[in-house]
Amino acid sequence: MLNKRECRRFTDPDLKMKKGSGLLHAGQIDYIIRTAVKMIGHHKTLVLYAYSRTQAEQGSFQPCYTVFQSREDFITLAQKENGGTAWRTAAFDNLGYSWDFQDKCAFYSAADETRLCRYFKSSPGSGFKPLLKAQAGIQERRRQERQRIREQEIVRRMECVPALPRGLKSWIHKSVMPAYFFYDYKRGGKDVPGVCSACGHEIRLSNVKMGDKAVCPHCMHELVMKPRSRRGYCMTDRDICQVIQNTGSGGLVIRIIKARYTYMGDTPQIQIYENARQFVRQDESGKVCLECYYY
Repeated sequence: MLNKRECRRFTDPDLKMKKGSGLLHAGQIDYIIRTAVKMIGHHKTLVLYAYSRTQAEQGSFQPCYTVFQSREDFITLAQKENGGTAWRTAAFDNLGYSWDFQDKCAFYSAADETRLCRYFKSSPGSGFKPLLKAQAGIQERRRQERQRIREQEIVRRMECVPALPRGLKSWIHKSVMPAYFFYDYKRGGKDVPGVCSACGHEIRLSNVKMGDKAVCPHCMHELVMKPRSRRGYCMTDRDICQVIQNTGSGGLVIRIIKARYTYMGDTPQIQIYENARQFVRQDESGKVCLECYYY
């Protein structure tokens, strides 16, 4: 980690630019970049000073951005319009207000570019590419570390959650999701063979009419009569149920369980999974607090 207090000592090197420099009059350029390598906190650190070209043309040589780049970290001190400063963790290419910030920058001299390339041990003439590549790698490590911390926090939060009740899937199958008597249409509807989608047994029912209800003689599940021709190639049923459990210390967790039954035949392909958890507790003031976690 870069030491911000140490970095502030190198914010403005008080560098000047020659008035006759062509860069000062290059309208396609917004920022002029100068570089230096400094020992900051016992680490060799690359420092980039980004000057506004228009301000430099008027004789003002205070950096708008000072980028501190080490092997493992980077940070930028930005000058604010009110004269103050602010630390930014954005990559070099995201410091400006447009997507092409890099294209609006130019090195003040070949020595400034060479110094950057040597720091990253890259070939001369690489421009800003070694810097952008290094910062992209650091940003990815930052993202992974943030993800790891979030996951650890979630794991600790879930330690108080008990196991789901036994027989939950059976209860959903019997009491939540609809079941069907699938059959081939037969005029008159007497002694019609078909399949109970709940247990998979072949059964026969009389007085069969689409949409009517009956009871499977094997599993005693209530069935809705549906001819296979009306089921089509694929039919899906979805439903949601909630399991409320005590988490201790006066807290509750509401667990959202989703069920999905897909029929491509007479028996369903079953998916039952937990989709969310909502932690409910009452704080010291009596206010009810809700924390939500989603998969």
